[in-house]
Amino acid sequence: PGPAADPTVVFLEAYRELEATAKDAGPAAEGVAATPVTVMRSLASRGQVPAEAVRIAEDLRRIRNEVAHGARRLDPADAENLAIAARSPAEIFRWAGQNQAPPASVPVPAAP
Repeated sequence: PGPAADPTVVFLEAYRELEATAKDAGPAAEGVAATPVTVMRSLASRGQVPAEAVRIAEDLRRIRNEVAHGARRLDPADAENLAIAARSPAEIFRWAGQNQAPPASVPVPAAP
């Protein structure tokens, strides 16, 4: 096996994907600035996602900032768990960008 991926890179790349899908879903979020938190708030206000999803998006943003600015280090397991947590909202944003509610099979991630 090759060298293990840097845990910071694993999480930050997943968060970057989350940001990209939020931008794509932005028009469906009624013109708010298309960040993961603002798009999730818009979707929650319309009942398309549970309110808990907003807190999760806020937690992911806080952790992303801590990691990106060196205030927090991740071990490989934490990085992978956080990357998984970032992928569920990204999937929700993909559906929102198509003006559709996500199916029940798209889980709201557990709080990081």
